Amino acid sequence: MISSAAQNLAQRLRAPGYIILGIAMILPILDFIVSTIPLKPTTVVWRFGAFGLLSSAIGAPLLVLLLIYALALLAGDRKVMILVAVLAALIALTLIGGSGAFALCTPDEATGAGCGAIEVHRGLAPGHGEINASGIGCTGACGQFLPRGQGNGRATRPAE
Repeated sequence: MISSAAQNLAQRLRAPGYIILGIAMILPILDFIVSTIPLKPTTVVWRFGAFGLLSSAIGAPLLVLLLIYALALLAGDRKVMILVAVLAALIALTLIGGSGAFALCTPDEATGAGCGAIEVHRGLAPGHGEINASGIGCTGACGQFLPRGQGNGRATRPAE
């Protein structure tokens, strides 16, 4: 059990502690949001970059959530403990869902290709289904660089 002196101190530190820790939790999240604007979720490069930023920005807010939970535990603040548990569960579900979603294949409406990964290869091949001078071409499973309906996922060397 917690001594009455420690609980009294925790009660007095509760309000300023929640404010300071809340600000410390929100700042990395705001930095992540500002860093990922403009939103381009159909671009694979953007999704990988955003996921990398999220993976580096989520550590501090999770640590702050733990400190808020510890302060709430010492102060006997059951409502805040439940709120922290719900927030942690939502963050966990978001990270689990986002870890698989960033690499999903999405249609590229501008080119008609079947995969958003075309953005990664756009500068490598001079045209649809061609291989550039270095021998690098599209080998994606979605048939990048090929017009819709003509892709088998393999790049072919252009006729000479």
